[in-house]
Amino acid sequence: MEKDKKIELLERRLDDLEQYTRLNDVIVTGLEIRPRSYSRSPAFTVRRGCRQGCPVSPLLFALAIEPLAEAIRNDRLVAGIEVGPVNHKISLYCDDVLLFLSSPETSIARVVEIISDFSQFSGYKINYSKSEAMPLTPDLPWSPTCSAPFRWSPSGFVYLGIKITPSIYGLYKANFVPLIRKIKEDLARWTALPLSLLGRVNLFKMTILPRLLYPFQMIPALLTRKSLSVLNSSLSSFLWKNKRARLKLAVLQRPLEEGGLGVPDIKRYQVACLCIYLWHWFKEDPDSTWLLLEAHPVTPVPLCNLLHISKKWNSGWGTALSSDGH
Repeated sequence: MEKDKKIELLERRLDDLEQYTRLNDVIVTGLEIRPRSYSRSPAFTVRRGCRQGCPVSPLLFALAIEPLAEAIRNDRLVAGIEVGPVNHKISLYCDDVLLFLSSPETSIARVVEIISDFSQFSGYKINYSKSEAMPLTPDLPWSPTCSAPFRWSPSGFVYLGIKITPSIYGLYKANFVPLIRKIKEDLARWTALPLSLLGRVNLFKMTILPRLLYPFQMIPALLTRKSLSVLNSSLSSFLWKNKRARLKLAVLQRPLEEGGLGVPDIKRYQVACLCIYLWHWFKEDPDSTWLLLEAHPVTPVPLCNLLHISKKWNSGWGTALSSDGH
């Protein structure tokens, strides 16, 4: 039943893809592609692969990598991490593979063997020199140098642009501290650019704001007052070319209709990003994997009820995330 659901999901995605491509630059029918701008040209068949950026590429890769994922999920020698009734072993996002393993002395060797067998008939290969392993337990009863072709990284690794740390309390320090430092340096360097005030606002929106929004959505932590002060101070200095501000930042953050310039309010952006998770708490989507992971420790209490817990009772529930990672 689970495999049938996955096949139906892929079929729906292919249907969405066909509708998308009809509205854009190409028309895709199976593996035959005809550019819309050259409607008189005959369609050509893609035989060995798609160009980078083609919307068919990730769907084809998802179909090709699924046998490897199923082999790892169904292998009894590969021990995953059990959270409630679900045994989590693998997470896939395009060509980025994330494994959740216990009993590493047997699981790692078996995973390497499965990948080797899959590579022989598919041509898919893992670059072990760029692969890293991070222990989740402080006292690992196993030597990481044995039977491990990848690098051992006890301090963490980068996955999809986010620095993953062994403890959730280290996410803030590993991600936001260097990001804020880099943004401060970039704004100071760009201050000398010959740009108008409106041009500086647009530059901040196009270059700095996207760099903040992604970690805001991925990391469940609020910026500290000190970090917010550093960002707002750097932004104000950049807008006014290191001179005295003629208008307060709060005035510039108003909409154009109210006399402002629509400068992004960093704090409100982050709160809005985190409120998305609260919306999912109330929605209680049964198909959401991460929602089931968060709900298991507090079962049978619904996640939305956590919002009504007093601050005194909730003092030990990870509020240290808002204190620079300590």
